[in-house]
Amino acid sequence: MQKISIYIPTDSPRGRKWANHFQEQMSILFGGATTTFSRTSWLDKNNQLSTEPIDVVYSYADPGHPAYNLDVNYLTAECRRMKKALNQEAVLMTIEPSAEVFFI
Repeated sequence: MQKISIYIPTDSPRGRKWANHFQEQMSILFGGATTTFSRTSWLDKNNQLSTEPIDVVYSYADPGHPAYNLDVNYLTAECRRMKKALNQEAVLMTIEPSAEVFFI
């Protein structure tokens, strides 16, 4: 099993809607999902410290399942849509234990 996590900025009602969207979609795809609430910090493109609240939505998936690659590709596409909709420089999706990190 691999843990797939998506980090969602939730400092606006639109961000909360995306968190709910991913919770629902990952539950449908993988049989369940969990959301944790957190804060993240990073240096932006102007080298200024930015901090915002985030939800981390995660689920466990079987990489041997026939639909696994389609599911991951779907989530990647949804992350791209979210990035554009929320006007983000990047969004983060991780797949563990393979330690794959995708800044989308």
